[in-house]
Amino acid sequence: MTLKEILPPDLQDEFERPPAYSFLKQRHFFAISPWLKPILRGLDSDINRVGFLLQWGYFRSSGRFFKTSRYAPGDVQFVGKLLKVEVSFEQLQTYDRATIGRHRQLIRTELGVKPFQDTAKEIAWGEVRHLVTRQVSPSAVFGSLCEFIRTHRIEVPTYYTLAVLITQAFTEFERDLLTLLKREVTPAQVGLIESLFEKLEAEDSHRQIYRLSTLRQASEVIKLADIRENMARLKELKTLYHALLPALTRLKMSDDLVDHYAQYVLRAEIFQIKRHQNSPLLALCFIQYQYFHLSDILLITFRNTTGQILNQIQGQRDKLMVAAYGENLPAMDTILESYLRQAEQLMRTAFSFDKTQAEKFDLLIKQLNDPSITAFLHLVPSVKKLHQQTRKTLANSFLHQAMREHTRVLMTRVADIMRHIEFTPSTPTDTLGLALVAYQNRHGVITATAPTDFLTAAEKKIVDNEGHFDTALYKVWLADYLIRALKSGRITVRTSHQHRAFDEHLIPQTEWETQKQTLLERAALRHLTHWPTVQQTLSCPEIG
Repeated sequence: MTLKEILPPDLQDEFERPPAYSFLKQRHFFAISPWLKPILRGLDSDINRVGFLLQWGYFRSSGRFFKTSRYAPGDVQFVGKLLKVEVSFEQLQTYDRATIGRHRQLIRTELGVKPFQDTAKEIAWGEVRHLVTRQVSPSAVFGSLCEFIRTHRIEVPTYYTLAVLITQAFTEFERDLLTLLKREVTPAQVGLIESLFEKLEAEDSHRQIYRLSTLRQASEVIKLADIRENMARLKELKTLYHALLPALTRLKMSDDLVDHYAQYVLRAEIFQIKRHQNSPLLALCFIQYQYFHLSDILLITFRNTTGQILNQIQGQRDKLMVAAYGENLPAMDTILESYLRQAEQLMRTAFSFDKTQAEKFDLLIKQLNDPSITAFLHLVPSVKKLHQQTRKTLANSFLHQAMREHTRVLMTRVADIMRHIEFTPSTPTDTLGLALVAYQNRHGVITATAPTDFLTAAEKKIVDNEGHFDTALYKVWLADYLIRALKSGRITVRTSHQHRAFDEHLIPQTEWETQKQTLLERAALRHLTHWPTVQQTLSCPEIG
């Protein structure tokens, strides 16, 4: 059996060497505990004493034993001084193999660690089989397996032993996966997979291009042409994904595994993919990965485009307000000047102390017939217009006007995204979720029956104004609310890598209920099974 290269040669060599200790770490790990003193005194030679203490210190820190040829000369010298004996690195190479075995058993027994054999090996084998279904990087499996072994108080074996286990696990897993795939995929699904290798006429030339090559492309530019190309690919991948979803569901592949196979498809030549022994599996993983990836790209496009246009709407509103203010400023100046002049005359007459009431009345009648009063009354239409403009400003009419003017630009870019991305509300009765379902079911056509419960009371009144349903405002607000819901997690996207619901990253409820003890054992958390006991332990005064 050819072993996988789990670690590069330099890391393999590092794994087989004891940890490098500073002086402080040497003092800590090679410290002679009360348990060690009688054992060291009972050993029959200085070599055995030095060798025993070195094995003890290395095992305490790394959970494994090493060949004497790999011991650090500096550690040998330190332990010799600690024991007040003179044993060189060369002399230590005569440390007897049988004696080494007995000493290792003593150390394992004292520290409560099981040797890597029989039951302990079976436990590790079960874990590595689980790991290869969740992780595809051999080095990641190696690291997780070492951590699992140490957590479960099992001796960490050599690199070769672990490499054999991991290679066997990967070989069995891929064999079982292909067997399951052949059993689950229907002839119709096989035809869909094979259709990826069909040649199509390229639009920009007379040459032919594989269908798979067109689906591998994905542009992150937010130009309209790029958005439309991405949407065309998304629709095609969406159809393929849902047609193949039963097979993907039965395979139960982890995201890392799907990503691993998909990345090979994205890098390799078409003929290499087509001839690969795992070609159907590669194609399946690519379809899922690329569909999720394009969904993420289009959601980023949706967020950025909508954000830009909403900013443009705010800018347009400010321009309209400034323009209206500039247009009304001369009229406002005239009105205020006339008002102040008339007010001053009336106040002088009304509060005069050198005139009788009859004289004040005659003077007021005379002032009413003055031409300046007539000119003042001629300003009433300007006052009404100014009043109307003020009310429009207070009612955000300029904002709504800007929203209507930008609706077409916005929806040209994001309408298809809102129609075809598979949005999922946090609850089935979520008002925004229901509005999105209605929008998608009606293929983006907005009518007076469109759900408005996600809007505020003031927004509802503006949208449905005395029987006139303002579809332009409705579309902009729907996009705006959707952006905020995606950010908060109120709306998620199951067919996405970045916008998936938090629960999607948790252990499924049914799996937890049926395999709770196994999962706790794998995580070394069996001691936390019974909450009252844990609570009592945490509340003990001597803890912490």
